Amino acid sequence: MVNDAWLESMPVTTLNHLASTGSDHCSLLLECIERQSNIIKYFKFLNCWVENDNFLATVKVCWERLVDGNPMRTFYQKLKIVSNTLSNWSRNQYGDIFASVKQYEEQVRQAEEDIINDNSEENRAKLNQINAHYIRYLKMEQAILKQKIYLHWFKYGDANTKYFYAIIIGRRRKLFIHQISNEYGNLIQGDNNIAKIACAHFENIFTIEEKQINEDMLKCIPKLVDDQQNELLHSLPTKDELKEVVFSMSPTSAAGPDGMSGKFFHSC
Repeated sequence: MVNDAWLESMPVTTLNHLASTGSDHCSLLLECIERQSNIIKYFKFLNCWVENDNFLATVKVCWERLVDGNPMRTFYQKLKIVSNTLSNWSRNQYGDIFASVKQYEEQVRQAEEDIINDNSEENRAKLNQINAHYIRYLKMEQAILKQKIYLHWFKYGDANTKYFYAIIIGRRRKLFIHQISNEYGNLIQGDNNIAKIACAHFENIFTIEEKQINEDMLKCIPKLVDDQQNELLHSLPTKDELKEVVFSMSPTSAAGPDGMSGKFFHSC
């Protein structure tokens, strides 16, 4: 009863089976919640940016800015500066990529009609130029959609943006929390109510009373890690080990809280 166009316009659609009171059939309750326009948009690194000639230079300028504090705070602050800078840089370099694809598609159609009416050298050059821009933005659109769907097995083949959009919509529906159970077993709905229950739950977990732990019973456990192994476990990882971990990340991995994917750390 519901197609892709419906899910695209109403991404949060749920179907509940109600109690069969006074009937041998269960009533169906279809709830459609339209996304609010004031949802916070977070920064997310796009892998296609690394192909831009100005990308590394932009990151380098941000990274060389002086930041005070301990190493971890410095690293966090520099990532934050890079995120804000790249967000503005992308807006100036590319604009809205998906809107640009539709715009160039219409320009290509118009240029082809102009050639039919007047097959001149000027019109042919104009079509080739518009086609080049169109193909460039098409490739960026495909790269962004591939990054969003996290399909590591998908590498080659024709671009299928409709398929990509269907996967993205499906993932968003799975990530959306429709209802949650509180400590009394009651089902709570609504974004604000769910947020309050979740915050109260974790506050209760992480604000327990401080208690002394009797460690005498630990003496009964045999010692299996010798001093040399313990020293090895406490040692800091080498740069080669860190590099191996970073470069073993998938370039299309899901972005972390800082918005950076594996491709960013591979490239920079």
